Amino acid sequence: MALWILLVLGLFVVQTLLGPGSRYMLKGDIAGAMGPRDNPPEVSKTGQRLQRALGNMIEAIIVFLPIALLCVHYGAETGHAILGAQIFFFARLVYVPVYASGVPVLRTIVWAIGHAGIITMLIGLWPQLNL
Repeated sequence: MALWILLVLGLFVVQTLLGPGSRYMLKGDIAGAMGPRDNPPEVSKTGQRLQRALGNMIEAIIVFLPIALLCVHYGAETGHAILGAQIFFFARLVYVPVYASGVPVLRTIVWAIGHAGIITMLIGLWPQLNL
């Protein structure tokens, strides 16, 4: 599970760089990105989508991480829990370019698959809770 937690966190870090970086990189203004950024260029549509995708990742990661850590704590690091973490990671990996490209229906489907991964993790965790 630690591997999947680290991969999700790595994806999160990459996403934090994509949104703000897109202001400059999509315009080819590397010098502007390395300067004081007093007058940043407008954010493109793709940049706006990347920023919204980051906001969505923040919403998702605050659900994923506690469940993943509970799986580690309760020893539910096999079967459904791992599969759910894998589903979540790969769905989130696909979600960013799908969202950035502006494909509306596919974006929602990929989002739902990511959340199905979280539910799958909960299914793997549930028997270990002894409630």
